[in-house]
Amino acid sequence: MNSPKPQEKNPLNQEGGTSQTELAPIDIIRTETVFSRLPIHQLSKKGSIDIRIIRREGNGSQISLYWKISPNRDFGEPRQLAYKLDKLVIDRRIDEIGRPIPRIIRLGSLHSIAEKLGLQRNTNELKKIFRQNALLGITARVKYRNTDGREESIDSTFTRYTVYFRGQELPDGKRAETVFIGFNDPYLQVVNNSITRPQDYEYLSQLTPVAQRFYELVSFKIFAALSNQYPTAKLPYSEFCTTAPQTRYYDYDHFKKQMYKIHRPHLQSGYLKDVRYVTTRDPEGKPDWEILYTPGPRAHREYHTFSQRRRQERKRKRRAGSNLICRLPSRRLRPCSGSMRSPVGFPGTCQDQGVGKWHKQKNYSNPTASSG
Repeated sequence: MNSPKPQEKNPLNQEGGTSQTELAPIDIIRTETVFSRLPIHQLSKKGSIDIRIIRREGNGSQISLYWKISPNRDFGEPRQLAYKLDKLVIDRRIDEIGRPIPRIIRLGSLHSIAEKLGLQRNTNELKKIFRQNALLGITARVKYRNTDGREESIDSTFTRYTVYFRGQELPDGKRAETVFIGFNDPYLQVVNNSITRPQDYEYLSQLTPVAQRFYELVSFKIFAALSNQYPTAKLPYSEFCTTAPQTRYYDYDHFKKQMYKIHRPHLQSGYLKDVRYVTTRDPEGKPDWEILYTPGPRAHREYHTFSQRRRQERKRKRRAGSNLICRLPSRRLRPCSGSMRSPVGFPGTCQDQGVGKWHKQKNYSNPTASSG
C-alpha cells in the first residue's frame, strides 16, 4: 500500500454547518451490532449493486467472513423504504419490548406503519415492502461475540423473519388482528445474544435513507474514538461503499461529489464538526481515501448521554445484585450471606454463595429481581 498523501479538506467544512445551537432531545434506541454492520438493502434510487462480501484470513486461504444477499425475484430488491421499515419500525419495536425478545411480536396496523414511512396509507405498497424484507435470502458465515464475551458463529442460509397480516393464522393457531412478524433463526439468536449499541432514534428518523445508513456505520467509529479520547474517527471510503452499499468511484471528483451529499446533513446538524480526506490505496492497489471525522457537539452530547445511561444501568444492576435474597425451603425470605449454610438435603439454598449471589435452582429464583 502506498503511503498516504497530504490531507485534503472537505469544502463542506467552510459552510459553517456546525453552528446549530439548539439540539433536539436524544431518544436512545439500542440495536444489535452484527447484521447492522453488513449491507442488506439497495439504498440507491437507480441501479443495483451485487451485495456479496468475502474476507479471508491473513494468508488468504481461510474465509473469515462471507455475506451474500439474494432478493426475491417476484417482489424485487428491498430498497430505501424497506430499509426505513427495518430501522424506524421493527428495530424500534424490538427496543421497546426489550431483550430477550419473543419469537413473535406485534407491530401495529398497516395504516399506522404506512403513515410512519410516508406512504400515506398505501397499504398495498407496504405489503410489498414487507414481503421484500421477509423473503430476502441471506447466506452468511459470520463470527461475533455475545454479551458474555464468548465467540459465536453463524454459517447458514436463512431469511430474517416471517410476516403475518391481519386475518392470517399465527403459529399458535390464532388469527392476527394486526401486523405481526415471527423471527427466524439465526436472526433471532443474534438479536437476543449480540452486544447492542445506542443510537439517537429521533436524529435517525429525520435523515434520508443514505444519510441514515451513514450514521449507522460512522457512529461505531465516532463512539470508539470518543471512548478512547481520539480527536478523529477514521472510515475508509472503500469500507463505506461496501457496507452501505454505495457505488464506489476511483477518481477524486466523483468521490468528493458523492460524499459531499452524504456528509452535508451531518455537518449541518452538528454531528460532525470537520471532515478531511487522506489519499491512499486499498490492499489491491486501487485508489482509496481515508475519511477522518472530527466529532461535533451533537456527537459529544450523544456520547455523554449514552455513557451516563450505561453507568446508571450498571449501578442499578449492582444494587439489584447486592439486594438479592435467597428463598429457603421454609419459604421465608432471608438475605443471602456467605456465612449461611444450607440444611443437608435441601437444594437451592445459599451454600456459601457469597453476598448478592444466587443459586441457579429454578424453584428458588427471586421473583422480584430485575433482569436488567
